Amino acid sequence: ATLTLGPADSLDLLRNPSAVPLDQLRLRFAGVTVEAEEWAGLARMRGVKELELDLREVSLGRDGGAVVADSLPGFLTGLTVNLHIANIARPGCNWIARGLRQLPNLRRLSLNLQANGLDASGCLAVAVAVSRLGLLEDLSLNLGGNVVGERGVRAVASALQALPLLVQ
Repeated sequence: ATLTLGPADSLDLLRNPSAVPLDQLRLRFAGVTVEAEEWAGLARMRGVKELELDLREVSLGRDGGAVVADSLPGFLTGLTVNLHIANIARPGCNWIARGLRQLPNLRRLSLNLQANGLDASGCLAVAVAVSRLGLLEDLSLNLGGNVVGERGVRAVASALQALPLLVQ
């Protein structure tokens, strides 16, 4: 079963987390301010195997992004994060990489990092973290609208070649 919640209900669920007997949970946060301490509710949502976070145009700030990354439930097998125009820049890439390192069971990953002011080194940090997800079978990585450059594209492509299940 899948549950999709709008901004107000998504925020309520973060504030009052519980076991969620669903395969998929979609949380939309457009236009809502979520305080850093409220993200900890993600880690207490037992039972969810696939999580979708729609954070389009949500300003997470340096601390907010790190707290989101640290709160991702380690048992997830699927993760979709939409950070289109969230202004995460290089610090955001570092917290994404940190969050991915704690998801060893991830089989499906979709990251929309479009138009975030990312440079080659930030994109490489994310690509290296993705390349270490040994069970990954399905990947969508949108880096459009950033200043990655040829060096960045080559580095990302090289890092992603380490994924044996995707490169066939």
